[in-house]
Amino acid sequence: MLNRRREQGLTLIELMIGLLLGLIVTGIAISMYVSTLGITGQTVRTVMLNQELRLVLELVTADIRRAGHWDGSVGADNPHAEVVSGATKLLPISVFDNDGDGVDDCVILTYDYDKDGASEPEHIFGFRYNAVSGSVSSLEVTNVTSGAAPVTCGTYSGWLEMTDSRSTKITEFSFDISPSPVASWAESSSKEIEVTIVGESRSDDRLSRGLVESVRVRNEY
Repeated sequence: MLNRRREQGLTLIELMIGLLLGLIVTGIAISMYVSTLGITGQTVRTVMLNQELRLVLELVTADIRRAGHWDGSVGADNPHAEVVSGATKLLPISVFDNDGDGVDDCVILTYDYDKDGASEPEHIFGFRYNAVSGSVSSLEVTNVTSGAAPVTCGTYSGWLEMTDSRSTKITEFSFDISPSPVASWAESSSKEIEVTIVGESRSDDRLSRGLVESVRVRNEY
């Protein structure tokens, strides 16, 4: 007589244990995936913040280095060494407290941008902090004429945002001239400006970064 094999399936307890182990493994996998996504997103936001601050700093410091440059004749008076505007003398570079908080957060400068050696200053550039929008703005003024209203950060309109205020909030943008400006730019033998910019991510204020760079003004007169 043949012995029939007894066929057995999984018991209810074994099935429940298997399901539980499967759920644990799936949960671990999902948790790792979500964590990876979070780390990736944070990395992207950090890179974007760093790039935004670094780009602004490089553009500003590059223009500061050009302040006072003129491609005119040797021995002639450089119109960008001391631009007279109204009763106010605008040195090749000047800083201002734009919002009255005691911090110099705006810079106005001039140089021979097209290297044509013109006898009159033609161009003024500016950079300032906008605390309301949390951004940095830039200004480019053409056809500058001597004897106009005193040049300050509020003299001209047409400021354009340099930073993306949707993704980045600038919390500080300031300038510190050393030594302090005097009546004549030439009376000070060494001009250096420290530029500070601090910002944070709009989507995660825990992501904050600050950059500081000292710039030597090359064209001293």
